[in-house]
Amino acid sequence: MRCFSTLLVLACPALVQAQAVDNRLPPPESASIQMARKSVLEIFGPEIDKAKSVTARKDLSVRMLAAANDVKESSANRWVLYTLAREQAAAAGDVQFSMHAVNDFTKAFAVPRGETVADAVEKLAKVLPANASRPLLDVVQIESDPTIDADEYKSAVKILVIGLRVAQMGKDINITRRLEARLRYATDLDKAFDDVKGIDEHLGKFQCFRKGNWAKGLPLLLNTQDEALASIVKKDAVKPIVAKEQIELGDAWFELADKAKGEDRLGMLRRAFYWYSTGVGGTSGLVKAKAEVRIGKIINDVEEADAKDGRFSLLAGRWRINWANNHTYEMTISVLGRVDLNRDTAPDGSIKDPNTEGYEFLTRTHNRVAATKGEAFAVYKNGEIVDTYRLSAAALTLDRYEPGTGFPKKATLSGKVTPLR
Repeated sequence: MRCFSTLLVLACPALVQAQAVDNRLPPPESASIQMARKSVLEIFGPEIDKAKSVTARKDLSVRMLAAANDVKESSANRWVLYTLAREQAAAAGDVQFSMHAVNDFTKAFAVPRGETVADAVEKLAKVLPANASRPLLDVVQIESDPTIDADEYKSAVKILVIGLRVAQMGKDINITRRLEARLRYATDLDKAFDDVKGIDEHLGKFQCFRKGNWAKGLPLLLNTQDEALASIVKKDAVKPIVAKEQIELGDAWFELADKAKGEDRLGMLRRAFYWYSTGVGGTSGLVKAKAEVRIGKIINDVEEADAKDGRFSLLAGRWRINWANNHTYEMTISVLGRVDLNRDTAPDGSIKDPNTEGYEFLTRTHNRVAATKGEAFAVYKNGEIVDTYRLSAAALTLDRYEPGTGFPKKATLSGKVTPLR
């Protein structure tokens, strides 16, 4: 068996998802796994028994993962090696290498990623002391969103329950509140999903109106028996690019929402907002004025519901920020408020590596300042930088406070935000 070294980083879940294509291996049969485990333990068993220190367990995990990544090995042997590598990494309390092993395993085998992450989080939580738990909490926050996106709600709930317990033990108030909101959201989705599985129209409404996953839900609604809904869905599926048609589609969703209730109504309003915000810049006069009035009503109604659930659905999506200093950002915001910088273009056209900025989460309170409706804060570098997003009928704007001590009175930079559709 050969040793190897690698960059130990938390892989971007989106990248892992993109690589987990259909040519992944199916899970081996149980009998094959049992036979492979016996063979693998003949080689590694004595070392596993002797490995008591963190260093020994980490070294063993590295070598077993290298063997697991050897495509010449049998499928069952690789499965067992991946499993043992993850176990040893977790026993060593090595969060980064545990996730490295999870990434390699879920790229090699067609298994639910969320379930594998939940298993790793559970094992790591048992060995990490409270004062060394921040890397694990980062994993919980990073992985919970894509696990929910993949409809793995029970795994998401498990991840968040463990993460919440760890955050409470570490007395991290901000992360505790964030995870509490995510847990409520994941639990509600889990219960609702069990009721709609197997029924296309109900599942389509769940994906579109409850989760905002229109790519997954819209095709399921194309054959709805609701004539009014079917008419709008067919127009939406065309993805109009003319501003007039985009505004008309926003009107259609807004007016249908008047006849709906609960999550269906809120989901329709969110979709109306999507089309209004996409098309309003290409309109003028009464058409624009009407759209802006309706945008204001949507912000009022949806933000009230989102604030209770810890969601930021009207800010969710891909955005371009044109800063006053001529820098341009491209960023993605999730429904649960995770902010990822995808691209930073300087005035001279050079591109800064977005990984240096990391990620952050939106919040509705900072330094005892509560956000108003349509407003959210992102805090970077322990408060050294504070960004304030403001949704209004006219536009989405962004103010930056750097240093953060100027928040909320003295913004040092402003930006105009436009959707990337």
